[in-house]
Amino acid sequence: MRDALPAAALAVLLCTAHAAEAQVTPADIPRTAEPRPQTPDPIPEARATAPAPTPLLRQQVAPEAAAETRFAFHALVIDGASAIPEAELRALWRAEPGEEVSVSAIFQFADAVTRLYSARGYLLSFALVPEQALSEGIVRVQVIEGHVSAIRVKRNGAVREIRSVADAAGEPLAVRTAARILESRPLKAEDLERALLLMNDLPGLAATSQLAPSPDTPGTSLLTIDLSHRAVRADASYTNMMSGVLGRDMLGGGLRFSGDSGEVRLRGWASPDGDRYRSFTGEASKWVGPNGLRIDGRASFSWSRPIGELLEAIRYRGETLNVDLGIAVPIRRSRASNIGLTIGGHVIDSDSTVLGTAFTRDRIRTATADLDLDWADTGGGINLVRAGAIKGFSGLGATTDDDPLRTRMNGSASFLNFTLYAQRYQPVVRVGGGEFGIVAKGSGQWAATDALLSAAECSYGGAGFGRSYDSGTVSADHCVMGGLEARWRRAVGKVGVGAHGFVDGGIGWQKGRLDEGEARRHSASSAGGGISFQIGPRLTAQAEAARGLSGPTESKWRANFSISLAL
Repeated sequence: MRDALPAAALAVLLCTAHAAEAQVTPADIPRTAEPRPQTPDPIPEARATAPAPTPLLRQQVAPEAAAETRFAFHALVIDGASAIPEAELRALWRAEPGEEVSVSAIFQFADAVTRLYSARGYLLSFALVPEQALSEGIVRVQVIEGHVSAIRVKRNGAVREIRSVADAAGEPLAVRTAARILESRPLKAEDLERALLLMNDLPGLAATSQLAPSPDTPGTSLLTIDLSHRAVRADASYTNMMSGVLGRDMLGGGLRFSGDSGEVRLRGWASPDGDRYRSFTGEASKWVGPNGLRIDGRASFSWSRPIGELLEAIRYRGETLNVDLGIAVPIRRSRASNIGLTIGGHVIDSDSTVLGTAFTRDRIRTATADLDLDWADTGGGINLVRAGAIKGFSGLGATTDDDPLRTRMNGSASFLNFTLYAQRYQPVVRVGGGEFGIVAKGSGQWAATDALLSAAECSYGGAGFGRSYDSGTVSADHCVMGGLEARWRRAVGKVGVGAHGFVDGGIGWQKGRLDEGEARRHSASSAGGGISFQIGPRLTAQAEAARGLSGPTESKWRANFSISLAL
């Protein structure tokens, strides 16, 4: 972290504008004022939900006196089984040839077979005992390996029935995604879940489904899917989580334009006066094929004009351009667990000026790979892990190691970083009509090769960790951050209310040779609590008070507030 300018030096710098230009160095600029995105950082979210017990699909009732009726067993015949090896099914039958068994044992065996199919994820498969004579001791059990024979898609008042993948050719991507269910024979729950979840991942789309016995094909099912689509969405928001040197308050608004397989998103943020901070972001996503593959592109530009005696005296200005292109692959998509891989390329151009003259200039070109895992467990916990690698490259216009305008004199645009984020939510108890739980989370970055330029450093402060501090209060090559949060949530009709309390901390340290006035190690911690409200799916608000427990700036209370309205 770069320390604030000492008072004596500040007095000298304020004598004349030319004197300020002559004496100010990058180390004199607060890290919170450096040109960097000031919009709320996206926090990884788990998509898994706690698993529910799978009910037995079909349990056949044994006839009266089945337990008392006995016969001499000779042989077992299992018809219709192919998904599970017959040897595994036979292992569930305990009687040996020549033994005397009851009729109820046959029905118990059929139920055991049904349970095994259910445990293996076969959603529509079951075993039944057909009518038969047992005089010769031959037991017959019929296995029905059910599948979906047709999908009826309802959309915009129209109904389309799909009986094969070929029938879906030329249809919207949502229908082609649903058609993959027809290939799951016998139907597996994971195939049905994946298709339905991938459909709901499509832009502006909501899909609900219902399974029913097929009216024309015995032993199969008809899947009815209702699709609703919103082509245009808008939202407006306010937050006061901007850096103090930019006035803290920020207004935002966004538009989404969603098609069958693509989406364009536009978003702007600005300080209320429109002068201290402005940013604009344009994003586009294209879903390719029915397996959920997505291509993302993003470009953002921000302008900053921070306030403060020194910063205003030297007319400090900042600009940042970010361009990203990536591909996201959903390796696994289910209610209980998800695995995703994201690979991308990124361009960061960050500039600042003093008195209209170039002051700092960073050019960073990176390739990234992130692996996301989230899963639910039987204890009700929801877990999330994101592991990533970031490789910075020389060339392609990147800052050279001898550029006098780079933000850190020992920083390099050629580097290799490893990152990790982990989080667990554990429900504890139902109280006050709501759920009380604990969130534990941690984040870290390791700069494996070279010291970094400012835009590539990790930082503490802002919405993720350190909510009592500005974004970038602690920034460094290496970082370790952690936090605990107690949450209570309750829903009453369409209104949701909640309360929370948190404590967190972060440590950052630099590697290699230090710049003048730069410390090797920095740390900070904070705590606070607040309340939240949600009215339907459109209005959300949160208010909290947070206080720095330790850190490089004065420990004082800070009120954070945010509100968002979906239009």
